[in-house]
Amino acid sequence: MKEQEQIIEGVEKDRLAEVEQEIRHRLERYLEGTSYRFNPDAAVVEEVIKGLAIRRLKTGHEYCPCRVVTGNEEKDKKIVCPCDYHKKEIKHKGRCFCGLLVGPDYKAEG
Repeated sequence: MKEQEQIIEGVEKDRLAEVEQEIRHRLERYLEGTSYRFNPDAAVVEEVIKGLAIRRLKTGHEYCPCRVVTGNEEKDKKIVCPCDYHKKEIKHKGRCFCGLLVGPDYKAEG
């Protein structure tokens, strides 16, 4: 968590909250057309959305916070949330790599 606090230092808190809300709404609209949903663990959802917002403010793109940004724009566009890999991951594991999105049959671990 300390690492995320350091990342946030250069970002205005009000702007961060605004961007988080924009991202949440965009993803909610995306989910309406799918069988997917947000992870039932709200803490996971909040953490990933915050990571997406930080990346958008720093890079201009909502790169998945679980993926490495290479600097190659063509390659990196595959990791803009929801990334190109989320459907396959949900199909095989019930959730995407970062845990933001889950499939209809997802059962929380634990």
